[in-house]
Amino acid sequence: MKPETESRSKGIILMVLTTFIFACTDTSVRWLNSVYSPFQIAAFCSAIVTAFYFLYAFLRGRLAGLRSRHPGKQFLRTVIAASGNLMAIYTFKYLTVPNAYAIFYAAPIIIALLSSLLLREHPTKVQGAAIIIGFGGMVYILSPDVTESVMGVGLAMGWMFCYCCNMLLIRSMPDEPKLTIPFYTALALFCISLPFAWNDLPAIETAHILPLVAISIAWGAGLLMLATAFMLAPAPLIAPLMYLEMLWATILGYLIWQTLPTPGLISGALVIILAGLMIVWDEWRQGRRSYIKAGAKAGAGH
Repeated sequence: MKPETESRSKGIILMVLTTFIFACTDTSVRWLNSVYSPFQIAAFCSAIVTAFYFLYAFLRGRLAGLRSRHPGKQFLRTVIAASGNLMAIYTFKYLTVPNAYAIFYAAPIIIALLSSLLLREHPTKVQGAAIIIGFGGMVYILSPDVTESVMGVGLAMGWMFCYCCNMLLIRSMPDEPKLTIPFYTALALFCISLPFAWNDLPAIETAHILPLVAISIAWGAGLLMLATAFMLAPAPLIAPLMYLEMLWATILGYLIWQTLPTPGLISGALVIILAGLMIVWDEWRQGRRSYIKAGAKAGAGH
């Protein structure tokens, strides 16, 4: 397998794992929003992630890995990413997870369009079709009353836009040390949310500390995996895989709350799976074609 094909395959695997992690954290945040304010959740989780990555770099003698090679882009990306994460936490306070996803899942289309204009990464016909099919599946299975809260809709749209800009900025810095992505995102989120968290009561209960720590670690790992996935593979290839997050959320909802999926939800899930399989097939087809061409050139040289 060529290095480029292997890199893309690793990016796909990381993105699939990332969607599962974020489905877990989003479901957990929805529950925590009924107890604590979004600023409290953001401050606590970002503090844990910031401390974790700093200690990790310090103990392994990799503090230099926290030094950005693109300070200007990194600062802009950090502010955008931190703002987007805070909007995400607030979104789940006003909207249900499915309704929030209905808006957020327009992101792959925006990423594909912007990456084509800014990064010159044009999706293949199959990948473009997968984007449209996957989004169509999401629209089909989600509740139509996404406008249940004007504030929630506005926050979800802001979250989606910040996510798109963040991913494209990451993709434009392929040589950026990976640890800088989650570290500075968490640090900025902590600095933004802490002043407001002080005024929010009640204090965090002891019984909730362990779940919050687990969510923080999962979120931090997801940030690193997400950044790595977009560094390893083109944005139009990786972005459509985010539709799998809804599939994981459906499975978690059944396991935790024993909610049975409706026939429409099952049909939509099958459409999302189809879109994901189209991407995998297209990636395999391109890799096989490159391998055959490489073999033909090698044979012609003898």
